[in-house]
Parts: sequence; C-alpha cells; structure tokens
Amino acid sequence: MSRSPAATDSGPSASQRLYELDVLRGIAALAVIVCHYTSEFNVLGYIPAEQVFERGSYGPHLFFIISGFVILMTLQRCKRPVDFVFSRVARLYPVYWFGVLFSTSILIAWAPPTEVPTATQFIGNLTMLQTWLKIPDIETCYWTLGVELKFYALGFALLAMGQMQRTDLFVTLWLIVVAAYRL
Repeated sequence: MSRSPAATDSGPSASQRLYELDVLRGIAALAVIVCHYTSEFNVLGYIPAEQVFERGSYGPHLFFIISGFVILMTLQRCKRPVDFVFSRVARLYPVYWFGVLFSTSILIAWAPPTEVPTATQFIGNLTMLQTWLKIPDIETCYWTLGVELKFYALGFALLAMGQMQRTDLFVTLWLIVVAAYRL
C-alpha cells in the first residue's frame, strides 16, 4: 500500500498514512450521497425507481470497516487511554458542532415549526450522545456517530485494560457474540 513519504517500514508512525483508505472513504461517502440524492429525486418524481442507487446504503458499512482498522492503528500509537480520548474529541467534536449548529440554523430558518429542533434536542445532539439519551438526531446521518462511539468505547476499554496486544481475540469474541445475538 502507498504510504506518505515520512513513513518507514520500521512500524506505524504518527505521520504514516494509507492513502488507499482515504480513497475507499471517499468512495463510501460518494455512494451514500448518490443514494440519498437519487432517492430524493425519485420521491420528487424526477427519476424512476429503478435509477435509485440503493447500493449506496452500504457506504456506512464500508466506512465503519475502514474506521475500525484505522482506529486500531491509532490505539496502538497511544500511550495512555486519555491520549486516545483527547485525539478523538479534538478530531470529531469541532466539525460535528459546526454541523449541528449549521443544520439547526437551516431548520430554524426554513423548516416547518414541527421540524425545528427543541433546545433539549439541540443540546443533546451537541454531546454526540443523543442515541443513548433517547434524543432524536437533528440530522438522520448522525446515527453513524453513535455506532462510531461504541467502537471508540471498546477501543478505550482495551487500551485502559492494557489488552491492545489481544485485539484479535477480543474482536473474534465480539463477532461471535454479535452473530449469536443476531441468530
């Protein structure tokens, strides 16, 4: 795989980047966008149902797979669990808060009064914990962040317990538990 010029073969470094994963993330995001737009154009009557790009709904799954891989690389570079927490908060929250503020502003300006977020909904969404607080998402796509936070919590627990060298075992056990639950 291609790496940034600063990366070496001596192990992962903070500057190492796998550009192929960025390409796959871009493909996943575009697939979701095309799925949403073609679905909306179908609802509005601009395109027939057979032209809706339904496979775009798999984009979040691809994104989760990539994120899981990348987060494990991030966890391996963290010395302390608090380093992981700070890295995730600094990376996610500023952009997320902008998204919540922007979406809320648009809804206040143009949505019917019944669709304008309440103060509780707005504040709950700012925490990124709305899934567990049973507060509706301001934007439906925010559901993905709840899934992502679960994975972060599991990674944090592995790091805090000093079990990063056993991720294969924990991931295998997790898959067995999920498969058993689904069956």
